Amino acid sequence: MRALTICCVLAAACSSESGSTPDPMEPDEPDAGVDAVDEPDAAIEPTAACTCVAVGGDGSLTRVELPSMSHRGDLPAVATDASLRAFAQTIYAVNPQQNNVAIIDLSSNDLSGRLETGLGTNPRDIAVVGSRAYIPLMDSAELQIWNLGDSSPQPGVPLSNFEGDGNPDAASVVVAGGAVYVSFAYLDASGNPVARGAVFSMSSPAEQFERLADLSAGTPVARLVAMDDSAMVSTSQFGAPELGCGIDVIDRGEFTSSCLATNMELGGVVTAIEPVGDASYVIIDEQSGTQTLARIGNPLTIEPLAVAESPVALAHCEPTGHLVYTDAASGALHVINLDDGSAAGAAIAIPGGPTTAGGLVCAEW
Repeated sequence: MRALTICCVLAAACSSESGSTPDPMEPDEPDAGVDAVDEPDAAIEPTAACTCVAVGGDGSLTRVELPSMSHRGDLPAVATDASLRAFAQTIYAVNPQQNNVAIIDLSSNDLSGRLETGLGTNPRDIAVVGSRAYIPLMDSAELQIWNLGDSSPQPGVPLSNFEGDGNPDAASVVVAGGAVYVSFAYLDASGNPVARGAVFSMSSPAEQFERLADLSAGTPVARLVAMDDSAMVSTSQFGAPELGCGIDVIDRGEFTSSCLATNMELGGVVTAIEPVGDASYVIIDEQSGTQTLARIGNPLTIEPLAVAESPVALAHCEPTGHLVYTDAASGALHVINLDDGSAAGAAIAIPGGPTTAGGLVCAEW
């Protein structure tokens, strides 16, 4: 295998959150070694280094504090296919089928607002800078902009001139270095890719987007994330997913993209990526239908982690040195000490089990 320099990677989960909402599932009895959710405390003391939140199959949210591993389940419910983002001490739950974004204040544990994106818009992601939020819509040719101070919509950015059918299928958004970056999937009416995906950038809402780079292969799968001078996303090629790029790096200065690790090299389609130092942790959806949690080293090495049976979503708590993942086989959230690979404590049951690759996030205090 060839040597690679992996300087940044993409955060778990997005962008490929799914289409239909799964049916709610009754929570199973916790397995041996799996903790049930604690009874709510009288008040929330934000003394944790990180607060991690996971979506359950019944729409409930499980909150876990690190490093203490204390947990509770009394947060406001969201859609079962919600995709979570964390900015400061606030969780944003993007609900594609409900066409809204729920805002949950971790200091109070309350629903503090809701952004209604409009009937049939299919919101996919959110990025927040100060009091401004950017929301890409899969089924509407607009990047919405919101004022979070009063939850009011602002003039958005039209995207109808980016594809022949008038909708470039905006999949994910990130803000870095004073610019907004959006990934486009380019799908037809049946949801099939008609061209390679692309990433566009915009310096301010008053300006038009400019094409940053075409993706190396296929259409975006995981969320777009920008770090330093690069951005990354995984892709899958329709009809031949093995030809997609598992880690596609977009150079924001050179306006180019390059594939660091193909799906064929990784053994499947990458559905979630989490950067940790000079390595990457990924969830690989293999052609056999199994999922693997693996560490991608530099130069390229692929080290499967046997601790995960059927991983769904990934997150990282940098202050405590923990990797967090949800697992469908155990129906629980797991926390790993990255220094030695050991479990940080008993797994924590998620009512109904984990749902999507976007259904987990960790917020740093």
